[in-house]
Amino acid sequence: MGRKPKALVFGATGIQGKSVARELLSRGWAVAAATRNVLSGTELALMCATVIQLDMRDGSAVTTQAEAADAVFIHLPLRPLGTAARGLARLAVAALAPTKRPRIILSTNGPMPMGKARKNVPTMLEGVDEALRMLSPMPVGWHVVTPGLMVEDVFRCSPVTEIVRTNKVRYPLPSDVKVRWTSSRRLAMEVADILESIIDGETPPSFVIPEMSGPVDGSHLAKAIAKAVEANGGIGGGMGAKESVLKFAYEAWDPDEYADTLPDGFDGPFCDAIAELYEYYASKPEVLVPQEATKVPLTAILDDVMTTEG
Repeated sequence: MGRKPKALVFGATGIQGKSVARELLSRGWAVAAATRNVLSGTELALMCATVIQLDMRDGSAVTTQAEAADAVFIHLPLRPLGTAARGLARLAVAALAPTKRPRIILSTNGPMPMGKARKNVPTMLEGVDEALRMLSPMPVGWHVVTPGLMVEDVFRCSPVTEIVRTNKVRYPLPSDVKVRWTSSRRLAMEVADILESIIDGETPPSFVIPEMSGPVDGSHLAKAIAKAVEANGGIGGGMGAKESVLKFAYEAWDPDEYADTLPDGFDGPFCDAIAELYEYYASKPEVLVPQEATKVPLTAILDDVMTTEG
């Protein structure tokens, strides 16, 4: 039996990183799951990942771990913001640049235009924007997966128990803004597909978009969630399968009001950045409906979350 390909996955206990680690493990990859808190990696350890304590700021340690891998997946964290985020991105890319073998797979924190002349990038995207600026001229294999908006975000804004209680799906975008939704599972599948094609000697495109639903507005999203919750008996079995939940309504949540509801652990600048991000998307709805994405039913995207959380 040949050597297993190995991936170094940063942020392996976050939503994107954990999904990527799970998908690669299911396909027979060896995974080094990098996290700042190894105790949070118990689930991945049980799946036979090697959980390691590693901070992207530790350049020499990052380089050493990357040298031992065939590929590196990075989802830059949502914090720090602004100048600090750009600095972290520079440190991460600089640490990976000397490595000879690895391919770098970077995922963004949300939809963003991929042109070279990106102006007025929201604070939340400044870190990945800096990483892209640095990666572009480098003679090292790199690919960017732009996930778009993930349906998991909807359930973080409106937990299913709250949706069922109020019959409302609240989200900080206007109801008439159409979105092509995806999920962390679809992103992970795309990342794994890229890496497998590289192992097979192929050259994937630099920018890749995971599978997404067709464009839907808030009203259609609420109806689809209602049917999905009924069909699955609620996320995590939170409600009986026989209960009728087919009349959910969508309610646009003012971004500033939504940001004010974030947990106390999030400081003022972070909350302001979240509000700024959603205001940006509302002003540039075209980035929420990328034409390049392969279309899958919205029910399939919702099922990704139901089966993961259930």
